[in-house]
Amino acid sequence: MTYLFQSINTRLRWHPSRVKCFFEIALGMIQSRSVQMQHIAAHFKDHTSLEGRIQRIYRFFVEQKINYHDIARLILSCVSLDNCPLDLVLDRTNWSFGNTNINYLVLAMHVQGFGAIPLLWVELSKKGNSNTSERIDLLRELFQIFPYLQIRSLTADREFIGKHWIGYLMQHAVPFYIRIKENRLVDWGGEEIHVGHFFDHLTIGGKARKLYKTIDGHDLTFVGARSKDGDLVIILTNTDTKASLVIEIYKTRWMIECLFKNVKGNGFNLEDTHITISERLEKLMAVCTFAVALCVRAGISKHAIKPIPYKKTVQSQLYSFFKYGLNHIRRFYDDIFQWLANLKAYTDKTCNFNNMLGFSKNEG
Repeated sequence: MTYLFQSINTRLRWHPSRVKCFFEIALGMIQSRSVQMQHIAAHFKDHTSLEGRIQRIYRFFVEQKINYHDIARLILSCVSLDNCPLDLVLDRTNWSFGNTNINYLVLAMHVQGFGAIPLLWVELSKKGNSNTSERIDLLRELFQIFPYLQIRSLTADREFIGKHWIGYLMQHAVPFYIRIKENRLVDWGGEEIHVGHFFDHLTIGGKARKLYKTIDGHDLTFVGARSKDGDLVIILTNTDTKASLVIEIYKTRWMIECLFKNVKGNGFNLEDTHITISERLEKLMAVCTFAVALCVRAGISKHAIKPIPYKKTVQSQLYSFFKYGLNHIRRFYDDIFQWLANLKAYTDKTCNFNNMLGFSKNEG
């Protein structure tokens, strides 16, 4: 992998002091597990006053211009997925501060089974669900950033459905796996019936079943299965993938739920921010995204050296890759900041930093 710090400097093209501040904020966020400025500033390793550090962070969010296309390219570089087919997940996250409701539509990528990291996001100036134009705009922006992008899958929950939305995905040959409601009407012998009717017979632990239908001029497939809780899960897809595999691919959507937990209560407590100005909130999302990418990447590298313990009682790993990397970075926090404090050039010293996180200079 290209030396991380050099990659930030090259891709963002900011003044070196602002690059360093961006990096310090992300690291301070990891160490403090908070997005509040005073908590982040308390972990800066310099001789200025706490008030001075807070002002430096404040100026970053007020003054720094951010090209979010560059951020997306940086995130892909951080996890070594440049020019690779992507598995995408689409969902919303929302919270409130006082009387202010904050609602984000987030397009994230699923990183090879290791977690999800946001690529693009847009604040919705309303409560509730996104609409078709907002989703399409987000994907158009992705195609603008990465003109030759290959999408291997796009997973989404029941909110993300609609004639024009599905038509756009079909037009751009995006393989999708979207859960739909049981009461979705389909044509059957000249009448319309609920699609759930065709899957009522399915049992917990039984095989998934396929149903082929032409909807709005598109040949699509419904795949139904029973969850462990007995709920009927129906996935709409434009692929002819094996039914059991369709269910497994859709399950990766859960990664974005884990992502939202990581930036909220399990990680950086994003909901505690007092920022309500849209432009600054978007910058905060960029820093959070970079911090998540650092943690996931460090977790992957650390796992390659010392695998995450597997807990048989729950049949799962003891930590997520995000949590494993977060703890690893926090352990070497002082060393990393000492390196930053002594940094005068972006070239020869990056190897030391990457080695602390588990990045090899020979990667990628």
